[in-house]
Amino acid sequence: MASAVHVSAFQKGDHICLFYRDIDEQMSTLAPFVRVGLERNERCFLVLPADQADHLISDLHALGIDTAGERERGALILLQPEEIYTCDGGFDRARMIGALHEAVAEALQMGFSGFRAAGDMGWAAEQIGGCVELPEYEATMEKFYPQQPALGLCMYDTRRFGSDELRDLMDEHRFALTTPSPSTRAIRVRKGSLIADIVFDRHAPSLFHYKVQRESSPELLSVGQESSLNGALGTVKSMLRFYPK
Repeated sequence: MASAVHVSAFQKGDHICLFYRDIDEQMSTLAPFVRVGLERNERCFLVLPADQADHLISDLHALGIDTAGERERGALILLQPEEIYTCDGGFDRARMIGALHEAVAEALQMGFSGFRAAGDMGWAAEQIGGCVELPEYEATMEKFYPQQPALGLCMYDTRRFGSDELRDLMDEHRFALTTPSPSTRAIRVRKGSLIADIVFDRHAPSLFHYKVQRESSPELLSVGQESSLNGALGTVKSMLRFYPK
Protein backbone atom coordinates (compact mmCIF):
# COMPACT_ATOMS: atom_id res chain seq x y z
CA MET A 1 0.00 0.00 0.00
CA ALA A 2 1.35 3.42 -0.92
CA SER A 3 0.30 4.87 2.43
CA ALA A 4 2.77 2.59 4.24
CA VAL A 5 5.35 5.38 3.96
CA HIS A 6 3.98 6.96 7.13
CA VAL A 7 3.98 3.66 9.01
CA SER A 8 7.60 2.69 8.34
CA ALA A 9 8.79 5.96 9.89
CA PHE A 10 7.62 4.98 13.37
CA GLN A 11 10.06 3.22 15.68
CA LYS A 12 10.15 1.40 19.00
CA GLY A 13 9.15 3.72 21.81
CA ASP A 14 6.54 5.55 19.72
CA HIS A 15 2.91 5.78 20.78
CA ILE A 16 0.67 6.83 17.90
CA CYS A 17 -2.97 7.79 17.73
CA LEU A 18 -4.88 7.14 14.51
CA PHE A 19 -8.10 9.04 13.81
CA TYR A 20 -10.04 7.43 10.97
CA ARG A 21 -13.42 7.95 9.27
CA ASP A 22 -14.14 4.50 7.81
CA ILE A 23 -12.69 1.00 7.85
CA ASP A 24 -10.80 1.41 4.57
CA GLU A 25 -9.04 4.47 5.97
CA GLN A 26 -8.27 2.54 9.15
CA MET A 27 -6.84 -0.44 7.28
CA SER A 28 -4.67 1.75 5.06
CA THR A 29 -2.63 2.37 8.21
CA LEU A 30 -3.22 -0.80 10.24
CA ALA A 31 -2.36 -3.39 7.56
CA PRO A 32 1.02 -1.80 6.71
CA PHE A 33 1.64 -1.28 10.44
CA VAL A 34 1.29 -5.03 10.99
CA ARG A 35 3.25 -5.93 7.87
CA VAL A 36 6.21 -3.79 8.92
CA GLY A 37 6.14 -5.35 12.38
CA LEU A 38 6.18 -8.89 10.98
CA GLU A 39 9.01 -7.98 8.60
CA ARG A 40 11.01 -6.69 11.59
CA ASN A 41 10.30 -9.88 13.55
CA GLU A 42 8.20 -8.01 16.10
CA ARG A 43 5.28 -9.72 17.77
CA CYS A 44 2.05 -8.02 16.67
CA PHE A 45 -0.67 -7.87 19.34
CA LEU A 46 -4.00 -6.64 17.96
CA VAL A 47 -7.29 -5.93 19.73
CA LEU A 48 -10.11 -5.52 17.21
CA PRO A 49 -13.83 -6.21 16.82
CA ALA A 50 -14.54 -9.25 14.65
CA ASP A 51 -15.44 -7.28 11.50
CA GLN A 52 -12.21 -5.28 11.66
CA ALA A 53 -10.16 -8.42 12.30
CA ASP A 54 -11.69 -10.10 9.23
CA HIS A 55 -10.97 -7.04 7.10
CA LEU A 56 -7.37 -6.93 8.36
CA ILE A 57 -6.75 -10.60 7.59
CA SER A 58 -8.05 -10.04 4.04
CA ASP A 59 -5.77 -7.01 3.56
CA LEU A 60 -2.76 -8.86 4.96
CA HIS A 61 -3.41 -11.70 2.52
CA ALA A 62 -3.45 -9.11 -0.28
CA LEU A 63 -0.02 -7.96 0.94
CA GLY A 64 1.28 -11.50 0.58
CA ILE A 65 1.34 -12.39 4.28
CA ASP A 66 0.68 -15.95 5.42
CA THR A 67 -1.56 -14.98 8.32
CA ALA A 68 -2.24 -18.58 9.37
CA GLY A 69 1.49 -19.26 9.57
CA GLU A 70 2.16 -16.02 11.47
CA ARG A 71 -0.56 -16.85 13.98
CA GLU A 72 0.71 -20.40 14.37
CA ARG A 73 4.23 -19.23 15.23
CA GLY A 74 2.85 -16.67 17.67
CA ALA A 75 3.86 -13.58 15.72
CA LEU A 76 0.30 -12.42 15.10
CA ILE A 77 -2.11 -12.27 18.04
CA LEU A 78 -5.75 -11.29 17.47
CA LEU A 79 -8.06 -10.55 20.40
CA GLN A 80 -11.46 -8.90 20.70
CA PRO A 81 -11.94 -5.88 23.00
CA GLU A 82 -13.99 -7.81 25.57
CA GLU A 83 -11.10 -10.27 25.97
CA ILE A 84 -8.75 -7.63 27.35
CA TYR A 85 -10.12 -4.08 27.68
CA THR A 86 -13.31 -5.04 29.53
CA CYS A 87 -12.68 -8.70 30.40
CA ASP A 88 -13.71 -8.22 34.06
CA GLY A 89 -16.82 -6.25 33.27
CA GLY A 90 -15.14 -2.85 33.20
CA PHE A 91 -12.03 -1.03 32.06
CA ASP A 92 -9.04 -1.04 34.43
CA ARG A 93 -5.95 1.00 33.48
CA ALA A 94 -3.69 -0.77 35.97
CA ARG A 95 -4.72 -4.18 34.64
CA MET A 96 -3.99 -3.07 31.09
CA ILE A 97 -0.53 -1.80 31.99
CA GLY A 98 0.23 -5.07 33.74
CA ALA A 99 -0.97 -7.06 30.74
CA LEU A 100 1.19 -5.04 28.37
CA HIS A 101 4.28 -5.45 30.55
CA GLU A 102 3.72 -9.20 30.52
CA ALA A 103 3.09 -9.26 26.77
CA VAL A 104 6.30 -7.37 25.97
CA ALA A 105 8.36 -9.63 28.26
CA GLU A 106 6.82 -12.75 26.70
CA ALA A 107 7.58 -11.51 23.16
CA LEU A 108 11.25 -11.03 24.02
CA GLN A 109 11.44 -14.40 25.77
CA MET A 110 10.08 -16.04 22.62
CA GLY A 111 12.88 -14.52 20.55
CA PHE A 112 11.01 -11.68 18.84
CA SER A 113 12.98 -8.48 18.25
CA GLY A 114 10.25 -6.35 19.77
CA PHE A 115 6.55 -5.87 20.28
CA ARG A 116 3.91 -3.75 18.60
CA ALA A 117 0.32 -3.37 19.70
CA ALA A 118 -2.73 -1.89 17.99
CA GLY A 119 -6.15 -1.51 19.53
CA ASP A 120 -9.42 -0.05 18.34
CA MET A 121 -10.99 2.04 21.09
CA GLY A 122 -14.58 2.02 19.83
CA TRP A 123 -15.63 -0.11 22.81
CA ALA A 124 -15.27 2.99 25.01
CA ALA A 125 -18.00 4.80 23.07
CA GLU A 126 -20.41 2.01 24.00
CA GLN A 127 -19.48 1.61 27.66
CA ILE A 128 -20.97 3.98 30.22
CA GLY A 129 -18.19 6.22 31.49
CA GLY A 130 -15.68 4.57 29.16
CA CYS A 131 -14.64 7.78 27.41
CA VAL A 132 -13.94 9.54 30.70
CA GLU A 133 -10.99 7.28 31.47
CA LEU A 134 -9.41 7.36 28.03
CA PRO A 135 -7.29 10.55 28.33
CA GLU A 136 -5.65 9.28 31.53
CA TYR A 137 -5.12 5.88 29.97
CA GLU A 138 -3.52 7.41 26.88
CA ALA A 139 -1.31 9.62 29.07
CA THR A 140 -0.14 6.44 30.82
CA MET A 141 0.56 4.78 27.47
CA GLU A 142 2.55 7.84 26.44
CA LYS A 143 4.91 7.10 29.34
CA PHE A 144 4.86 3.32 28.91
CA TYR A 145 6.05 2.91 25.32
CA PRO A 146 9.25 5.03 25.41
CA GLN A 147 10.52 2.71 28.18
CA GLN A 148 9.90 -0.46 26.15
CA PRO A 149 11.22 -2.19 22.99
CA ALA A 150 7.70 -1.68 21.69
CA LEU A 151 5.37 0.71 19.91
CA GLY A 152 1.64 1.18 20.07
CA LEU A 153 -1.17 2.35 17.80
CA CYS A 154 -4.47 3.49 19.32
CA MET A 155 -7.31 3.84 16.81
CA TYR A 156 -10.38 6.07 17.07
CA ASP A 157 -13.32 6.17 14.69
CA THR A 158 -14.13 9.89 14.53
CA ARG A 159 -17.80 9.10 13.89
CA ARG A 160 -18.16 7.58 17.37
CA PHE A 161 -16.57 10.26 19.55
CA GLY A 162 -17.35 13.92 20.15
CA SER A 163 -15.07 16.70 18.92
CA ASP A 164 -14.05 17.65 22.48
CA GLU A 165 -13.24 14.02 23.27
CA LEU A 166 -11.14 13.69 20.13
CA ARG A 167 -9.26 16.91 20.89
CA ASP A 168 -8.47 15.74 24.43
CA LEU A 169 -7.26 12.40 23.10
CA MET A 170 -5.05 14.04 20.49
CA ASP A 171 -3.52 16.20 23.22
CA GLU A 172 -2.34 13.07 25.05
CA HIS A 173 -0.26 11.78 22.13
CA ARG A 174 3.09 12.88 20.85
CA PHE A 175 2.14 11.48 17.44
CA ALA A 176 -1.31 11.61 15.83
CA LEU A 177 -2.37 10.51 12.36
CA THR A 178 -5.27 12.18 10.60
CA THR A 179 -6.69 12.43 7.08
CA PRO A 180 -7.47 16.11 6.43
CA SER A 181 -8.89 15.32 2.97
CA PRO A 182 -9.45 12.21 0.84
CA SER A 183 -6.10 12.77 -0.87
CA THR A 184 -3.89 13.81 2.06
CA ARG A 185 -2.53 12.33 5.26
CA ALA A 186 -1.14 14.35 8.17
CA ILE A 187 1.10 13.54 11.10
CA ARG A 188 0.97 15.83 14.12
CA VAL A 189 3.97 15.88 16.45
CA ARG A 190 3.49 17.50 19.85
CA LYS A 191 5.84 18.83 22.51
CA GLY A 192 3.99 20.69 25.25
CA SER A 193 2.23 23.63 23.65
CA LEU A 194 4.28 23.28 20.46
CA ILE A 195 2.81 21.38 17.52
CA ALA A 196 4.20 20.43 14.14
CA ASP A 197 2.04 19.20 11.28
CA ILE A 198 3.43 17.23 8.34
CA VAL A 199 1.07 16.85 5.36
CA PHE A 200 1.58 14.72 2.25
CA ASP A 201 -0.33 13.02 -0.57
CA ARG A 202 -1.49 9.71 0.89
CA HIS A 203 -1.42 7.86 -2.44
CA ALA A 204 1.73 9.26 -4.08
CA PRO A 205 3.90 10.89 -1.42
CA SER A 206 6.84 12.85 -2.82
CA LEU A 207 6.88 16.11 -0.84
CA PHE A 208 6.26 16.42 2.87
CA HIS A 209 5.09 19.90 3.86
CA TYR A 210 5.52 20.93 7.48
CA LYS A 211 4.66 23.81 9.75
CA VAL A 212 5.54 24.45 13.39
CA GLN A 213 3.54 26.70 15.71
CA ARG A 214 2.27 27.16 19.21
CA GLU A 215 -1.12 25.62 19.70
CA SER A 216 -2.60 28.83 21.10
CA SER A 217 -1.25 31.08 18.34
CA PRO A 218 -1.85 31.28 14.56
CA GLU A 219 1.71 32.56 14.08
CA LEU A 220 3.93 30.06 12.29
CA LEU A 221 7.34 29.52 13.85
CA SER A 222 8.59 27.63 10.81
CA VAL A 223 7.31 26.26 7.52
CA GLY A 224 8.98 24.19 4.80
CA GLN A 225 9.11 20.91 2.96
CA GLU A 226 11.28 17.80 2.71
CA SER A 227 11.55 15.06 0.09
CA SER A 228 11.12 12.25 2.64
CA LEU A 229 9.00 11.67 5.71
CA ASN A 230 12.03 10.81 7.81
CA GLY A 231 13.59 14.07 6.72
CA ALA A 232 10.47 16.03 7.65
CA LEU A 233 10.18 14.27 11.01
CA GLY A 234 13.84 14.92 11.75
CA THR A 235 13.46 18.59 10.90
CA VAL A 236 10.38 19.21 13.03
CA LYS A 237 11.77 17.22 15.97
CA SER A 238 14.88 19.41 15.91
CA MET A 239 12.72 22.52 15.82
CA LEU A 240 10.57 21.31 18.70
CA ARG A 241 13.75 20.82 20.76
CA PHE A 242 14.97 24.30 19.81
CA TYR A 243 11.86 26.28 20.75
CA PRO A 244 10.96 26.48 24.47
CA LYS A 245 7.78 24.71 25.48
